[in-house]
Amino acid sequence: MSDGDLWLPALVAAFLTTATTTPTCRWLAGRIGLVDKPAERKIHVRPVPYLGGLALTIGAVVGAVGSGALSERSGAILLVAALAGVIGLFDDHEPLSPRVRLTVHVLAAAALALAGVGEGIVGIRVVDVAIATIVIAAATNAVNLCDNMDGLASSMTAAVAIGCLLIGLAVSDPAVPVLSAALGGACFGFLVFNGPPATVFMGDAGSTFLGCALGALVLEAAAAAGKAEGALVGPTAGLLLLSVFALDSGTVIVARPRHGRKISLAGKDHLSHRLVALGLSRTSAVGVLFGVTSSVTVTAILVGAGAVPPALGLVPAVSVLCALAYRTWRADVYGRVTEPSATGTSDAVATSPAL
Repeated sequence: MSDGDLWLPALVAAFLTTATTTPTCRWLAGRIGLVDKPAERKIHVRPVPYLGGLALTIGAVVGAVGSGALSERSGAILLVAALAGVIGLFDDHEPLSPRVRLTVHVLAAAALALAGVGEGIVGIRVVDVAIATIVIAAATNAVNLCDNMDGLASSMTAAVAIGCLLIGLAVSDPAVPVLSAALGGACFGFLVFNGPPATVFMGDAGSTFLGCALGALVLEAAAAAGKAEGALVGPTAGLLLLSVFALDSGTVIVARPRHGRKISLAGKDHLSHRLVALGLSRTSAVGVLFGVTSSVTVTAILVGAGAVPPALGLVPAVSVLCALAYRTWRADVYGRVTEPSATGTSDAVATSPAL
């Protein structure tokens, strides 16, 4: 089997490992009392175990390492993301301040940027490092914030990871497909238990790991596409891949101060909550956001593969995103008591210009 075909074993191994490990992690969380209890800012009405993030991490690592084609840089991504996830595990047990969380995100992002993740996205070393640090830190925080309804963060991350996989295959990159497949497979395996109604949450450990790894992965896919297809292709594809996560974070950051809310405090005003406020069920809200993420990701794949010019690819994607932003912006999530949140993940925004 050639290196180009090793993404499939990585995906299958990650899926099976996560799917078989999650029940054990769920049981362990219950035994040690690591459960997310209902609260005013949350949707669930009964305690739900954490530690799903541990299963996600194990699955992704086993899938990538077991493929036998893990590159040195991909190994660094997994290691740093896993270490950041450990800090997230502490956050699950005893909530950390937004400043501490932001510091962890930035340090992890800077470490990966200095290790060469996203190298060549612009071609100027100092600029590449700065961009990579900002993107990875922002992605880490954004995925963390999107973990606010059953199956939302894991399904959106899976869609983007598969997008990176297909871009990597299209431009014949030897490293991106394996890591993408491992991350996507782990998310699919976790969705077996995290889909509505979730019986386990990934917690900050999982969302921090996924966000850090996904941000780095998108940069790697964008850099590979840029080298193969042209300077504008990479940044455009990367921007599209993370666009729905960015829209969610941007909506919160802009809306909260306008309504006298602190950005750093938790809230039920994300895109998913806004869709519920507009009358959708939670499952439908998750489905809409997964669908939008998938549709924009398809455009990113076409751009990254060189099949569609960047300017042309932006038109349908931006149209969909603007429609989603316009519709959800008008949702009344501050003037009335909205439904409780369907996740146990802390929603505090780490105030950062990266977002």
